[in-house]
Amino acid sequence: MTDDFYEGREQSKVKHLILKQYLQRFAQIIGQNWRSITYVDCFAGPRQAKSQDLQDTSFGIAVSELRAARDSLLRNFSKSVKIRGFFLEEDRDAFKTLDAYAQQQTDMETPSLPS
Repeated sequence: MTDDFYEGREQSKVKHLILKQYLQRFAQIIGQNWRSITYVDCFAGPRQAKSQDLQDTSFGIAVSELRAARDSLLRNFSKSVKIRGFFLEEDRDAFKTLDAYAQQQTDMETPSLPS
C-alpha cells in the first residue's frame, strides 16, 4: 500500500490500515469458536481505486485478510472455517467493478448487491 494510491483520500488509507491490522486477527479469534465468518461492508466501493488488482479497496483488503485468517486457522489449529464477504454499494459504476471482482472469487462466498 503506497501513499500514491491514497493521495486525496487519506480517510480511505486510515480505514484500510485498520482493516489490515485488525481484520485477520479478529477473524482468527472468531474462527476458533465458530465454523463460519461473514464480513459485511455496506459501503464497499471502489470509488477511487488506483491499483489494477483492487488491493487499495476495502473489499480487496478484506478478502485478502479473511483468506489469511482462514489459512492460519487451518494451519495452526486444524480448524476449517468457511469465510464469506457480503458487499453492498449504491454507486452503479462502483457496483459494477465490485460485482465483477466478487464473481471472480472462487474459494469463498462473496455476494454483492446494489444498495
